[in-house]
Amino acid sequence: MKTELQNQPLLSVVMITYGHEAFLRQAVESILMQECDFQVELIVADDCSPDNTPAIMQEILETHPRASWIRYIRHEKNKGMTPNFIWAMLEAKGTFIALCEGDDFWTDPHKLQKQVNYLIKKKSTAGCFHHAQLVNENNEVIENEYNSHVGQSNEYDQFRALTWLGSAYATSSLVFRRKVLESLPEWFEKNVCDELLDVLITSYGTLDFLNENMSVYRVNSTGVWSGSSMAKKNIDLLNRAAGLYKEPFFRKKYHAFLSKRISRLAQFLALDKSLPRKTRISYFFTALKHIHYTKPGTYLFVLRFALNPFYK
Repeated sequence: MKTELQNQPLLSVVMITYGHEAFLRQAVESILMQECDFQVELIVADDCSPDNTPAIMQEILETHPRASWIRYIRHEKNKGMTPNFIWAMLEAKGTFIALCEGDDFWTDPHKLQKQVNYLIKKKSTAGCFHHAQLVNENNEVIENEYNSHVGQSNEYDQFRALTWLGSAYATSSLVFRRKVLESLPEWFEKNVCDELLDVLITSYGTLDFLNENMSVYRVNSTGVWSGSSMAKKNIDLLNRAAGLYKEPFFRKKYHAFLSKRISRLAQFLALDKSLPRKTRISYFFTALKHIHYTKPGTYLFVLRFALNPFYK
């Protein structure tokens, strides 16, 4: 008996999961409900979850009529979110890739068809995304349109993706061309994240907004980003900007933006009382390298740090 995946899939759905047993079935079934006129594969990359993820996936594989879409891989050892994400994306066989983490889900059964149709029609576009709801762990709606301001533009080039968009949309809404992964640059591999994925995608074409609401982004206490402290978030953002700034192409093209971002984030961290003193001093000197000495706020920052650098 032939399975649907004997033909090369046009689209691969990449789902990384770790500790998502409460949400995983909903996530997987929202993908398996998709109505498409093309072949789909669903890669579920289980990063050695310490829960009932294997049992949940085994039941789906044994009972769901579209189980043949699924490639379920459970790593024997925990890779970590970033290595697992890169591994799963590079496993994708499709011409297009869609993302949906194990605690998010899709709400429109025609989502993939709409986005693939759009990308096939518009050759200059490297990816597209749409609105999503924001919910909590209990499926209670927090926002009907998560970061609704992303819809203010229908088309983002690399400059606007980096300086304005900042990956403010839900990852569960993104579909992009697999060709952007064919030769991963070092700056991306060192700081893999949604924001730099946008920068990578827009190296190949525009990233477009579709004015529909077709997925859900879940905020929960175990989320890598939503569960992080403000200091951890600022450190991650600073590392991203610094990584791009080290690259001659980005430093030349986006010097003013990247330097300003590094300075601003380093100032926040230098004054963050939750960090060790040596760490704060390091960020203080990072800020000084990128600071604008013609602005009054510069001297206020230096004064604030000088008056109170040794608190515990």
